Amino acid sequence: KEAERLRLIAEAEAKRIAAANARKAQEAAEAAAKLAKKIEEDEKEAERLRLIAEAEAKRIADEKAREERRKRELQECEDQWSIDEKDELIATGSGFVVNANGYAITNYHVVEDCNAVSVRAGDDNLMTLLVSADPTNDLAILRTCHQFSSHAKFRNRRYPIKQGEAIISYGFPIPSVLSWEPKINKGMVNALEVGDDYRRIQHSAPTHGGNSGGPLFDATGAVIGVSVAVFKKEAADKMKIIAQNINVGIKANQVTDFLQAKRIDFTESDDGGATSTVEIADLANKFTVMILCYGEK
Repeated sequence: KEAERLRLIAEAEAKRIAAANARKAQEAAEAAAKLAKKIEEDEKEAERLRLIAEAEAKRIADEKAREERRKRELQECEDQWSIDEKDELIATGSGFVVNANGYAITNYHVVEDCNAVSVRAGDDNLMTLLVSADPTNDLAILRTCHQFSSHAKFRNRRYPIKQGEAIISYGFPIPSVLSWEPKINKGMVNALEVGDDYRRIQHSAPTHGGNSGGPLFDATGAVIGVSVAVFKKEAADKMKIIAQNINVGIKANQVTDFLQAKRIDFTESDDGGATSTVEIADLANKFTVMILCYGEK
């Protein structure tokens, strides 16, 4: 009996020791698995951080390369600009910037007779080059030797101009008389063509000499046209008619087609983001420029 008792005790102790060893082995295995998982997670995190660091380094390098390219292009732009000592200011007009690289739109007739062009943005006179001209549509693309933080947005062509909608003009009419500050006027779209010319609109936003080339906005501040002409009293008198506040604009789709053909970036939007003429004036002031034409009088 004693021998049997001792044998059972020995078997129980052996089971206890075996169970303890199994638990320790299980715990060791679980610890090893956790360690392996932690190492794997650490490796993944290290790889993620490496990829982030590589992406950030590439972004910084790309941005630096773009900035160097912009500086180089601006310098090349300035190097191409020149003005003869005989040239003086002979005319002014309006224009507006269409992308951050300083490309701008105006009327061809504003720059047609210029030996040199500059634009006045705020208090700065910026060297400017004529990039391309479209005499048929009376449009010209300019390149200012300057970067702009704001630029115009064209209304998406999915939303065509409608007769009767509000229209706002912005520009620099008669600066020698009224001042060199921009002016805003409001009217409506009177007709969707002028004569048989469907490229143009007739509108009632008061327009004067110097407005030519300036933007025409809808009620949200999106560009829907470019100021181009006003039916002057002298012309009306010759025709023996009375004409009051008849103004003409070029439809925006003519402008965007021109820009697209010349591979100049521009932005289209469903609306300009403004809710009042005060906000439109604030927006327009950031990218509407006075065109200064130099030549021999």
